[in-house]
Amino acid sequence: MIIGDQVQFGAEQVQFIQPSLPRVTMLMRMGAACEWQASDNRNRR
Repeated sequence: MIIGDQVQFGAEQVQFIQPSLPRVTMLMRMGAACEWQASDNRNRR
């Protein structure tokens, strides 16, 4: 899944540059929301 990979890479990048847990958590939450939305759209079709 492209979206998940991008979010995971972004989270790793942020952690490498500035290890701040809230920002990584926010990125992971955004990724989960994107995945949930994608699966929701798939179920509706």
